[in-house]
Amino acid sequence: MKIKILSILFFSLILTGCPFDGDDGQTGPAGPEGKAGPQGDAGPQGAAGPAGSNGINCWDLNGNSVNDTDEDVNGDNAWTAADCVASVSIPQNPDAEHNFHEFCKAFAELGKYPDGCPSSTHATPTGTLTQMNRSLFDSSNSACGGALSIDSTSYPGEAYWVLQGGFIADTEVIAVQDRNQCETKCANDNRCIAAHFCRECTTPPSSGQCTTFYHSDTIPDYEHVCGIDIAGFQASEFCLDVSAEWWVTCP
Repeated sequence: MKIKILSILFFSLILTGCPFDGDDGQTGPAGPEGKAGPQGDAGPQGAAGPAGSNGINCWDLNGNSVNDTDEDVNGDNAWTAADCVASVSIPQNPDAEHNFHEFCKAFAELGKYPDGCPSSTHATPTGTLTQMNRSLFDSSNSACGGALSIDSTSYPGEAYWVLQGGFIADTEVIAVQDRNQCETKCANDNRCIAAHFCRECTTPPSSGQCTTFYHSDTIPDYEHVCGIDIAGFQASEFCLDVSAEWWVTCP
């Protein structure tokens, strides 16, 4: 009996001095990445930013955001896109300007009639010098039996005045308030077939250029840009809106 008890105590002591857990092993490889969770709710909308500054209207030549008198190009007391005419002032017939008629007259006295000058059988068109307006133009944008028309097909995005057989006889700078003097100047010259007052052809805008025209039966038609296409407006509309700046001899 004593031997049995001693044996039990002996093995109990041995087992008490031996740990049951071994050393930790190496860390195993990472497992596969899990699926993404559902998207969270949208956050609240941020505060609105400050309002941007107003843009500049196309007729506001000096950018001061004021409807200045000289910016009402067509004189209708309304500042609209109709006042945004093209500022290009290059005629498409530069070989017949200013003193050209004096050269032609000198040649004619010598019995010579070079191309561009009126021929020996030429006669200046006659009729009534008439101030143009939109109502005088037909559906094809022609007025006075074709003496003055608007060409909006030859040059994409642009429209041109076309004066039949016209060439520049003289130019003069006139104050805007005196622009009717342009009509008077033509009316007092029996060779003048038309006059045009161009406000955007000079600076400052308080004045404009008065151009008077003579006629030749051997020269290409006079052309001058009068409008360009912009969003919502066709070039020919700009021309019609400033047509009152023309005086043309209508049969």
